[in-house]
Amino acid sequence: MKFTFLAISFGLLFISCTKKYKYVERIQSSKDKKIKFKHSFFYSKNDKSAYLEAYSKFKSSTNVSDFSKQRMQDDYSNIIDFQVFDNNDKNITYVEFDCKKDSENEIEKKFKRRDSKSDSKPLNEVDIEELRRKFVIKNIDRNTRFYSPKRIQESQQPLFYLYIREKNGFIDGLRMRFTRKRNEYSFAREAKFYTKNGSHVIFLTNSLSKLNNSIEGFDEDLLNNKDLLRDLLETDNLKIKILGNYGITDELIPAEQLEDVKKIINIFLQYS
Repeated sequence: MKFTFLAISFGLLFISCTKKYKYVERIQSSKDKKIKFKHSFFYSKNDKSAYLEAYSKFKSSTNVSDFSKQRMQDDYSNIIDFQVFDNNDKNITYVEFDCKKDSENEIEKKFKRRDSKSDSKPLNEVDIEELRRKFVIKNIDRNTRFYSPKRIQESQQPLFYLYIREKNGFIDGLRMRFTRKRNEYSFAREAKFYTKNGSHVIFLTNSLSKLNNSIEGFDEDLLNNKDLLRDLLETDNLKIKILGNYGITDELIPAEQLEDVKKIINIFLQYS
C-alpha cells in the first residue's frame, strides 16, 4: 500500500513538473499527392525541450521516409514539415532560445543515415549507452549483442517483437520473433501480415524448439523485407494470419507491441 501511494505521488509530481505538448506532421503521399496530418502527444518540462523533442521526432520520420524513397522507390510518405503546440494550443514551433541551430545540428548528426556499411562507423560507447537505456542488451558472444524491447512479457500471447543484432561494433541484423498459444491449428508454416497499406507473407522456417508444449514460436530474418518494414512503420494496427497444416487463425497484435516494433525499426535505420 505504501509503495502504491509513493508510486502515485511520484507520477503526480512528474506530471506537475511537465507540460503536455502536441506534435503534428504534415505528410504527402508520393502516390496520390494527398496531404494529411498526423499528431501525437508527449510531455516535456519547457518549450525548449519540447521543441527539441519534436525536432527529433521529425528527423526520425524523415529518416524513415528517405529509407522508403531511396531503397524501395515505390509508394512512400513524404514528410513535409512539423509543428508543435503547448497545452494551450499555442504554436511554439518557432520558439527562440540560445544555441538553437547548434542543438538542431546535433540531432541531425544523430539521425544521419549511412548508405552502406563501408561508409558507416562502429558503435561508440555513447551509442551503446543510449541503446542500453532504451532496450534490453543480451551478449551472445564476445563480438555479438542482441537488442530487444524492455517490456516483453513472455506470458502475454500472442507475442510479436523485433530485435536487432550488433556484430563487431556494427548493427547488421534485424529479426522478428513471434509466439502464440499452441492450438488445434498448430504446425504453422506461413504468416500473413495485414497493415493499412497492404499484406505481406513471411514463410515460417525457423521454429523455436525450447518453448513449453503450450506455446509455439518462430524466429525469422527481416533484413530483406523492406516493404514489410515500411508498412509496419506506417500502420496503426496489425493483424497476423497464421496458416497451419490444419487450418487458419488470426492474431491481433496489441498496440504496445506494435509501438515497440516501430522503435526497433527506427533504431535499425538510424545505426545500420
